Amino acid sequence: MADSPDSVWRIEVSCPLQVELAPILDRTAVYFIHGNHDTDSDPDYDNLFGSELADRNLHGRIVELAGYKVAGLGGIFRGKIWDPRRPVEEAASFSADALRRSMRPEERWRDGIARRHRSTIFPEERTIGSISTGSSVVIERVATIASPGLCACDWQVNRSCLHSAKIGIFTSQETTSEQ
Repeated sequence: MADSPDSVWRIEVSCPLQVELAPILDRTAVYFIHGNHDTDSDPDYDNLFGSELADRNLHGRIVELAGYKVAGLGGIFRGKIWDPRRPVEEAASFSADALRRSMRPEERWRDGIARRHRSTIFPEERTIGSISTGSSVVIERVATIASPGLCACDWQVNRSCLHSAKIGIFTSQETTSEQ
């Protein structure tokens, strides 16, 4: 994990996530949400999304962990795609699939959307708002003010309930492993 003051906001692993976290994987269940810098380079992307822990990404879904329903929203709102303060109908692309269909083949990365947009939050992912109403905890890296309609709990408050559940959650804003 990055530990310099400039990179404390990122997961930023230099090898696959399961290798980086090997010392704690037998002591805690590790889950994460990705941030916008996790798609900066091929290695950044592959070490997180291509890791054996990729299925632990909480983005856009609810997972029951130690009796708590935990929802996650990772990534970033990019104004050129969608500003969540504006009507959904004004979005340039409603989904990653819609963006992919609008791209020329040479703009695509690995036959999908451009790598940087793999961390973009699209309007279709706004469903996390309806998901989060049924969850005990919401982990997000974007400011709640920037995501109207999302029911987000404060991370500091949630640390207490996660502590007793022995869950390590890594976000782009804080890296914590609770034991």
